[in-house]
Amino acid sequence: MQQFKFSLAKVHSYRIKVEAEKQRAYGQAQREITEQTMRIETLMAEKEQRRGYQPLTITQMKVQQRYLMALDSQIDDAYTTLQAQQAQVKVAFDELIMAQQERQVMDKLQEKQFAQYQLNLNREEQKQLDEMANRPKFVI
Repeated sequence: MQQFKFSLAKVHSYRIKVEAEKQRAYGQAQREITEQTMRIETLMAEKEQRRGYQPLTITQMKVQQRYLMALDSQIDDAYTTLQAQQAQVKVAFDELIMAQQERQVMDKLQEKQFAQYQLNLNREEQKQLDEMANRPKFVI
């Protein structure tokens, strides 16, 4: 029984490590979304700022138009990246939930195993007490 308990401790420790890794991955995915959102906001602000600029010549108008088109393309790419990152966050969150559930199963299993160990220990102790009580008493 002790060997079985020892192997459960190793499995439990492994599950805790896996859960911590999944938590780290989920946090990293959330940070990436925050960074991407900030990048989109920066690009949108730059676009709005450039729209307020009134070019003086035709050449400046063409340059501004190309720059605004390039900003639009970057914004579209950033939104596409953001959607992919949101999908990654969902996957990371699902994996984290699964890892937590697996760890909780191990917690419950260890609790049950410890309760069974305590029960067996109490039974063994009771047997010894009963044995001592049933011994013939020697009077000297």
